[in-house]
Formats: sequence, structure tokens, C-alpha cells
Amino acid sequence: MTTNTSTDTDMTITSGSGGSDVQGGVRMGGQLTAIGDLRAENEEQKKFAEVGLRMLTDLEDWAAGLAEQVAAAEWSTEGVTQAAIGLSEARTVEDVRSGIVTFQQELGKAAQLGEALAAGGARKGVSGLRPQ
Repeated sequence: MTTNTSTDTDMTITSGSGGSDVQGGVRMGGQLTAIGDLRAENEEQKKFAEVGLRMLTDLEDWAAGLAEQVAAAEWSTEGVTQAAIGLSEARTVEDVRSGIVTFQQELGKAAQLGEALAAGGARKGVSGLRPQ
């Protein structure tokens, strides 16, 4: 029996001769005794693909509008602005994933800057940089 674990999807798929195991909603392998078994597998995977496509479309829409949202904000930093632009220009899932990590890091730096400015007595233009 073979076990593959993917940390990207948090799914474990176990398959081997004589059967299959389903975890995380994905069925792979196992014995196909009739064409109906393969059709059922195909329909199940089609449903997952449709859900995945909707999620990717929502993520793409969010990333596309992010640069405009940041530009319209009363606060920002160069790092936050550039990370938002990078996300809006991402063309692959990996680029989006990497861009989200970078954006989160830049938001953290901006929050630290806001705290430092507030601690130094700054009053104007720093409220948006403070963590909520």
C-alpha cells in the first residue's frame, strides 16, 4: 500500500491493489469492475474541479482589485503598494500564493511602522497603519 501526503492540499490519498481509501474528498485508484465506477470517479473529480475553478476565480478577482484598494486608502507604505501591484499582476497560482505571503509580510511591516510612529507621538495619518 502506498501513501502520499501533500502539504499543499492537506489531503492524504492511500491506494493499493484491491481497493482505495478516500480522505479529503478525493478517490483515486482501486479496482474498476465496470465502466460505471470510472464514470462515478470522473463525476466526482468534475465537481472538485468546478469548486476549484470558482475559488481561483474569486481569488483572481480579489487580487485584481487589491492595487486599487490600496491606492485609495488614506494610508500605505511603498512595500504594501508594491506587494498589492505584484498580486494584481500574478498570472499563476504559485505567483498568487507567493504574492499573498509577500503582501502579508509587508502588512506586518506597515503595522510595526504604525506602532513606532504612534509611540513616537505621531497623531496624523498613522491610524490606518495600526493593527486592529
